[in-house]
Amino acid sequence: MGKIKKIHNLSLQYNHQNRCTKSKCDMTKMSHKGFVYLISFTIFFHLGRVLDIFPKEFLFEIPRINNLNDFYGTIISVILNCLILLIASDKAQLIDINLKISQKVTNVILWVSFVMFLLTATGYMFGKTIFERYILVATSFFLAYFVMLIALNNENEPYKKEVVSN
Repeated sequence: MGKIKKIHNLSLQYNHQNRCTKSKCDMTKMSHKGFVYLISFTIFFHLGRVLDIFPKEFLFEIPRINNLNDFYGTIISVILNCLILLIASDKAQLIDINLKISQKVTNVILWVSFVMFLLTATGYMFGKTIFERYILVATSFFLAYFVMLIALNNENEPYKKEVVSN
């Protein structure tokens, strides 16, 4: 009976210092890492489109850059995604840099990114290719979800181990 109580205390107790519980920290870490993986995939995908490294006979028909507007839009997307990755990684404390941006400005940027990813997913729903309609829609929705979780995380030190006292 004592072991069950200790496990219950480790996974569910929310201590008085307002630090996250073990299960909440695990979800927070997972959402931060998921965001980093997906945004990195998005950045490399756009760079692959710019460099035209995807073969024409790929498993899915990947949209090509056909004109200068597509090229500039893709480059702007890469730059914005890199900035969002930097800001979200700083807020999630995945990288050790000290951006001189207040929490309020960081949260506004993250919420704008959330809306941007939702609009992007909506646009991909009406895409011409299967790759756009399924893979990029899912990627954009998950990016929006992960950015929302990062923006909602108000704790300054989300990964500190919880001290359980009996």
